[in-house]
Amino acid sequence: MRISKIEEKKCKIVETEKTKEISGGKEMAEGKIRIKDIAKIAGVSATTVSNVIHGRTEKVSRKTRKRIEEILDEQEYAPSMGARILSGKSSGMIAVVVGKRQEWEQESEKLEEILREIEKSLDEREYYMLLHFVKTAEEFVRYAAVWKLDGVICIWLNEEECTRIRQMCAVPVAAIYRTDRIYGKAGEEVARFLFKREERRIWFLDGTEEYGKAVWQGMQKIFSKKGCCLEEEQYLEIPKDRDLRRMFYKIRLAGLALSADMLVFASAVQGAEAVGYLHDLEIKVPKEIEVIAVGKEETALICRPQLTTVEFDKKRLVRQAIEELYVQIIKGYILTKSGKISVKTIIRGSCN
Repeated sequence: MRISKIEEKKCKIVETEKTKEISGGKEMAEGKIRIKDIAKIAGVSATTVSNVIHGRTEKVSRKTRKRIEEILDEQEYAPSMGARILSGKSSGMIAVVVGKRQEWEQESEKLEEILREIEKSLDEREYYMLLHFVKTAEEFVRYAAVWKLDGVICIWLNEEECTRIRQMCAVPVAAIYRTDRIYGKAGEEVARFLFKREERRIWFLDGTEEYGKAVWQGMQKIFSKKGCCLEEEQYLEIPKDRDLRRMFYKIRLAGLALSADMLVFASAVQGAEAVGYLHDLEIKVPKEIEVIAVGKEETALICRPQLTTVEFDKKRLVRQAIEELYVQIIKGYILTKSGKISVKTIIRGSCN
């Protein structure tokens, strides 16, 4: 389990070889600066400083709070995580659990963007971030047993896995990219796009670990509401291994393109790969076949023509998950209604 840079920064012990000068020409003892040292500089009680550090500022004047915060920054005060844990109160640690190893390896840019936003949002709420990659929910529980966590944020785990973590760790849990929910919404958006264009002859190509099935089920849901159906034969599992997938494209892609109006990919990376192979096979995109995929990756923008994608508002997803987690931690209950998932279709050159 890795500890984020934020945690390293906040957990470090600020030590100096020489004593530091403080107001009035007096000096503090060697070692880590303490709350009572900050209080002495500010001319207030240690309780007042503690209240400011922990956000209990209802009875602290704005001027005093600002003065204390400035001194905390000047003196590089870092609260002791060990003391916080031993006190029996909140540890301030939130674990971020990333599942589906094959997914995050293929979509590293998306994951990096999500993690940066999580780290920023948690830091604003004065939480530390623990980052861990897992294959199963049970694998995380074994690691979590040695940490005192305030909550868990799951990425690329489904509802069942999130529930198991909540039950086994007995802590609040929120999800980002919960595969069954968010990708189901993406599938619904794909289906609506197809209906607007009156296209039914499609192949759905899924080379993902799990979430492609959620996209497919979302598409089926909208088709069913419209009184139509997607045949199971239109769903194709393609190799997850990149080399085997490229071989599949060379052998099967021309036949699939000739028998459909649209190729739908569960992954933008795989869709962009397919556009390149269609070009090599001299099949014109979008004149002879159109292509759409779920998710926006750099390859979707640099392939020619650029790939049409169904995309998510990543920052909004992060904010919703952290707000849900915060409500659970502070108020002790789970939100009954999750925020609206923002999904939209960005039409690019791979569709007319």
